[in-house]
Amino acid sequence: MRSSRRALPLTESLLATEAQAAGRTVRLTRPRLLLIALMALVLVGGAGLWSNHAVMESVEDLLTVNLEANLDLCVMALSAWIENELALVRFWAQDETLSQLVEARLRDGAGHGHLQAMKKLLAKGFTAKEVQGWLVVDAKETVLFASARNPNQGKNIAAVIKPHHEKVMQGQSVFMPPISRGDLIEASAFSTDEAVILTAAPIRNRNGAVMAALVFTIHPDGNFSNILRASRMGDSGDTYAFNREGILISRSRFESELQSLGLLPDTESPRSVPRLLIRDPGGDLGAGFKPAGQPDDWPPTRMLASALRGESGIDLSGYRDYLGVTVVGAWRWLPDYDFGIAIEVPREKARRTQRPIRLAVMGLMALVTVLAGMILLSTVWVSRLRENIDEIKQVGHYTIQEKLGEGGMGKVYKATHALLKRPTAIKFLKPDALTTDSLERFEREVQITSRLTHPNTVDVYDFGRTPEGVFYYAMEYLPGIGLDDLLALEGAVSPARAVHILRHICFSLEEAHSIGLIHRDIKPPNIILCERGGQYDSVKVLDFGLVKDVKQHDIKMTAMHEVAGTPAYVAPERLTDPVKVDHRADIYSLGSVGFNLLSGAEVFEGATAVEICYHVMKTPPPRVTAKTSQTIPAALDQLVADCLAKDPDERPANVTRIIEALDAIDGLAPWDNEAARQWWQDNDRRIQDLKRKPTT
Repeated sequence: MRSSRRALPLTESLLATEAQAAGRTVRLTRPRLLLIALMALVLVGGAGLWSNHAVMESVEDLLTVNLEANLDLCVMALSAWIENELALVRFWAQDETLSQLVEARLRDGAGHGHLQAMKKLLAKGFTAKEVQGWLVVDAKETVLFASARNPNQGKNIAAVIKPHHEKVMQGQSVFMPPISRGDLIEASAFSTDEAVILTAAPIRNRNGAVMAALVFTIHPDGNFSNILRASRMGDSGDTYAFNREGILISRSRFESELQSLGLLPDTESPRSVPRLLIRDPGGDLGAGFKPAGQPDDWPPTRMLASALRGESGIDLSGYRDYLGVTVVGAWRWLPDYDFGIAIEVPREKARRTQRPIRLAVMGLMALVTVLAGMILLSTVWVSRLRENIDEIKQVGHYTIQEKLGEGGMGKVYKATHALLKRPTAIKFLKPDALTTDSLERFEREVQITSRLTHPNTVDVYDFGRTPEGVFYYAMEYLPGIGLDDLLALEGAVSPARAVHILRHICFSLEEAHSIGLIHRDIKPPNIILCERGGQYDSVKVLDFGLVKDVKQHDIKMTAMHEVAGTPAYVAPERLTDPVKVDHRADIYSLGSVGFNLLSGAEVFEGATAVEICYHVMKTPPPRVTAKTSQTIPAALDQLVADCLAKDPDERPANVTRIIEALDAIDGLAPWDNEAARQWWQDNDRRIQDLKRKPTT
């Protein structure tokens, strides 16, 4: 029988603890607990008043933190993008065929068809959308090869990029911030209005000596400007980049204002790259101030003067920006890339946002004072439960046998039903995870999972709480391994087995999606392979703890878990607009699982969760075939790529379509029950060794 009891208030639980003092045991009685609670109220209340006073005195520190955090994230994202672009040009510069063509050109001279061979080579596999064109420049600073976008073969590079070329000829890879395309080549026919970013890497001969430079030209209106736009604060702040000449090298937020003021040309598509000087006009131009002289005569803004001295800083007192508006800002000079970044917000807007922060802090301190007693009492209760949870031996009709594992919210134990003798898994909610929200999520997981009846979804038997007040639910015991364990054993699985597993995951999701449920946490540890009724490699989907009901949308629960989950398997839209997520987020996660199964690697890897999330949102996913040496059917490779599309509209419409696509894949070696049974028999010892590893 399933229990539908809701969680009782924490204050109804037994509150007691023991302490050792003077060699004897002393039990804290109710009066003593009330005295401790009263003392805690006084202490926390006093601390709250002091904290409120301190926060009121230092509220501007919050603005400092916001400016610095946005600046740090912007620098990190730009650095990651720049390093990706440098890695791309290095990859092509190291291509053996490209090196041979350059050697042949240097040996034979022009007119031997080498240009067409070079264009064919780069066009064959080069698909980077941001790269507009390319050049190959020899040690004499002469263009040996040029793409159709850069028809400058035989010309010399301009003086402005010669210092960068010298670094490349010394074996370095370089990034050059935006310059006018007309400044790229001597006597260039290009307009000076269009800007380009350059990345370059050395091309070496067969002896390892640098003989030329491969140069890529990149449009600055792509990710370079997009990253800066994403770092803007509010609806009036601006984030921009500038070079050592004090010229804006990214798009300005205020291009229409600059155009109306005559600081940018009066065209249909004004471009502030790279024409605008970052100068202080002396007053607010938008308010009608008339500066003396021309922009070239105006002094640099306070921010620019500091940055060009190689300094990084923050200014909350206020200074004029290039429109003459008084702003607060933070800036940083990036010596490795030879440009700077500034984040600025109008000072009046920044001060206006401080008022609700002050009110919120005062309210928060009052709430902390009121809740201090409850926190003390619940801490004592949780501490006692934490000591006793592993000592529980009987839960209703279930006898606890051994611990199976532990997750963020709960511990899982193997148990046996006293009458039916049926093996069961019992999941307990951790006492230290016991909050109103966690209880709601725990009960929600049980109730939602119990609505699902497909054989590929784990079955829930019972739900309740122990006499000690520990919440639990009983579910189907699955004596198998997770996909993460499978990959630990195999590294990667065959396409036929991957198709089998993905089909059965789809069957479970098909039922969930049909009643408006989104799992939102599809990943290898939540997929179990086991034997059921003589059928090996039976697939079970579990852990619906992050499930979302799109038919009965719970804004509170969505807000709680909008970024919950494992970053490598989270769909991009869950990071950008989690409230509007639908079933296609599960399809992205399914594609990540498929990629993992076939390649043994995750789609995106990184040193931190922030770095992985950046790749999930911005970096095109690789193809499975680029990450594995095993033969992958083209249809399966394409299906995984479709599931991993950044835009949900470009993914398969539903899992039924995925099932149909999987069924239509030809040329796979058979993976039937006999093949699965043989694998389990052959790997029994390895599986048992894996299970004997200590649980965490």
